[in-house]
Amino acid sequence: MKDAGRVSSILASMKNAGNSILASMKDADRVSSILASMKNAGNSALASIKDAGRIYHIVLAILLVLMAWGLISWVRIMFIEGVGITGSSDLVPWGIYIVAFVFFVGTSAGASLMGLMIHGFGRKDYEPLGTRAILVGFLSLLAAVLFLVSDVGNPIRAGLLPAVLHNPTSMLVYTSMTYAGFAALMLSELFFAVKITLMGGEGSHWDEKMAKWLAIGALLFALMVVHAPHGALFAFLKAREMWNTPLLPAHFVTVALASGIACNDTYHNNYCKNNQERNCEQRDSLTHGRTSGFLFRGNIIYGLL
Repeated sequence: MKDAGRVSSILASMKNAGNSILASMKDADRVSSILASMKNAGNSALASIKDAGRIYHIVLAILLVLMAWGLISWVRIMFIEGVGITGSSDLVPWGIYIVAFVFFVGTSAGASLMGLMIHGFGRKDYEPLGTRAILVGFLSLLAAVLFLVSDVGNPIRAGLLPAVLHNPTSMLVYTSMTYAGFAALMLSELFFAVKITLMGGEGSHWDEKMAKWLAIGALLFALMVVHAPHGALFAFLKAREMWNTPLLPAHFVTVALASGIACNDTYHNNYCKNNQERNCEQRDSLTHGRTSGFLFRGNIIYGLL
């Protein structure tokens, strides 16, 4: 009987080992399919660039020249001339950098709404906008942080904020900490969204569950922890009568949602005009190009004013 029990335990161990091997093989097949999808996507992107016309390459060259010019000017302002060359001073501490910072933070917060509609509420008809919306939101947040770093005046000094250089009595210290948390949420949501997309829109139960809760957390964190406190910061300024109101945080949240949706709709509409693919078949039902473009440009003008 002892030998029989020992044999049964050995057989059970062999069975568990076999099951684990089969599970690892299934996971390996899934990983290989995801890598193959990523490779195909990269090849199609390179092919589309190569097949583009002469006008596309001319416009691309002009944009690269402008980017290089802007980078050189930025380095000159940051390390040689200082932010005083932008018109900022002790009397005018907030200039174009802060305006652009607030706008891009709002756009990133509003862009997270699309992920909530897809993964949180199960709106599969919005899937063509899903991954791009999350990516646009993350890039908008990155642009906002870069504008904030530019306003500090020295990227090296800005890298010490708020860990080394900080003022515990300043609300700006705590708001700057929220950007890292929001970026981590968006990157995590983007990871699961891309994973579900590469698997044909049907991910595992764990992937769907993680994408859902990350989408909910990202939107709530963006609106209530990141963007609404910015409205409170502006509301404390008694020198600006239009800003000094308790309604400004709610106003910032509303404008953020409008800006994020309009930005993503405008991008998706322009993308579908230049690319004929399956995800663009529902363009008319998903986006309203002229309306969203007008709303997007109107928010930019309103922010500058």
